[in-house]
Amino acid sequence: MKANALLACIAVALAACATGPEPKQQPEQLRATHGFVRVTIPSGAISGPVIFEPLRGGGDRYLQAHPELGANVLGAWLPAGDYQISDLLQANGSQYPPIHVESGRITEMGALIDVQLGGYEFMRIAFAHPEAKAQLQEAVKKLRPHLATTEVLEWSMPATPKVQQLKNPPTGLGLIADLISLYERNVNEPPIQQRIKEATSVDSIYHLALTSMPPRTDEPGVDAAGSLYYGADLGQVRVRNGDGHWSALDTGTLQAITAVEASAGRLVVGTASGEIRASGDGGISWQKIAAVDATESVVDIDRIDGRWIVISAVTAPLVPTVEITKRWKVYSSVRDDMSELSLIRDTTVPDAAEFASRVGIRGQAAGHDTYYINALTELQKLDLRTMQWAAIKPPQSLITHFSLSNDGAVLTVFLARGGFSKLSVSPDQGATWQSPDRPSYQVKGIHFETMKIAHATRTEVSAFSSRFQFLNYDPVADGWVKAYEAPAGCTQLLRGVDNLQRFCLTSGGSILDYSNGKWVVEFAAN
Repeated sequence: MKANALLACIAVALAACATGPEPKQQPEQLRATHGFVRVTIPSGAISGPVIFEPLRGGGDRYLQAHPELGANVLGAWLPAGDYQISDLLQANGSQYPPIHVESGRITEMGALIDVQLGGYEFMRIAFAHPEAKAQLQEAVKKLRPHLATTEVLEWSMPATPKVQQLKNPPTGLGLIADLISLYERNVNEPPIQQRIKEATSVDSIYHLALTSMPPRTDEPGVDAAGSLYYGADLGQVRVRNGDGHWSALDTGTLQAITAVEASAGRLVVGTASGEIRASGDGGISWQKIAAVDATESVVDIDRIDGRWIVISAVTAPLVPTVEITKRWKVYSSVRDDMSELSLIRDTTVPDAAEFASRVGIRGQAAGHDTYYINALTELQKLDLRTMQWAAIKPPQSLITHFSLSNDGAVLTVFLARGGFSKLSVSPDQGATWQSPDRPSYQVKGIHFETMKIAHATRTEVSAFSSRFQFLNYDPVADGWVKAYEAPAGCTQLLRGVDNLQRFCLTSGGSILDYSNGKWVVEFAAN
């Protein structure tokens, strides 16, 4: 309860500092003197607000979310005139052509994103995208009663932008920087972010940026050849083949890819806005095959024999950078194309469990007939033969981490709560529970394959830095032994084919693997 109270206080404090939302605009009152500016800004793709500055006096203007016009669409009715976006300059330091607004017309800006360059630098670019064009047509249709003409004014960037600096100063990466330099010499190719800086067109910047989107899903889809598939922002799927080579597949959407499954020669992905897309040709082409409500984020997709299981979550911001799950749903289909996807469970997260939901709702299959979901206060077990649910109650009242052994027999549940953390392990699918010694906090992941073989990761925090440690379980001493640690600068861990945390993702987007007793760079972003 104390943790919940503290988080609530933080949320209230930050809310008090934030600027309140602008009142909803009434287009019927504004169309005679205002025009509508429309842009697609993918979730999390912009660092800070987009500020429109009028060139001939008047206050700054901000865009508002317009979900009725499409996912991640922002817009506003602005007084007719010319505008510029604050801090957006061409590479030579000069202003871009003004953004022109006419009364009763739409001004289209396409998609707008920040391309991260490492070292706390970024470029802000606007570009045309098929998804943004489709959303523009929807805006024209829905705003038609308020438009003097359906002819759209389009704004674009004729030259590359000037690099901007985030407010936080860069920090040294130490060993990681040395490893990236070694990688660059070995492959004879500069890091991707250097090539982005040297690009000569906005289109080149965008397409180079797509190849370097950091994975955002730590659990991969795995195909028959052992290639790993991770979801990323801007519709990208990052792929690691068996030789350690990383590439990217473009699913054709600007939405973040939040779940990936590889099954029977097909790739199936879910997005942060509820879409499900599939590719049968290795990611060359994609089709939308299903969707849940646009307010739901697809967080897991699994196929067990001939049945699809899709888990979605409805989230809300606790603080500006932290989302918590308020509600989760489970859908199922036995059709190969996922048609007739039907809702089989709809659960509201209890208030006391909301902090645990930050780790995420996930499902894991045990063989061909059982499916487990971490329901935060318990495990939910779905019998795939009868489609009946059963609750499994571990000793602790909350679960932040859950894992399942490869044979489906051993369940590991963990509550990460500092000095009040608790570990419970069942060797018999939840019939009985044992309480081995837990690792020192802060625990990032823990997995028992048997009651004698287990692995964990934790964050070792010092006065000025932190780093991940990888631990092995000693069943004789009932304790944990450090096997190795990641270099300072690793900010996220990614799971491998065995579902154990293996890869290190740096703040700049580079990816390292621990191989043959040492860390090696497999993808250099900066």
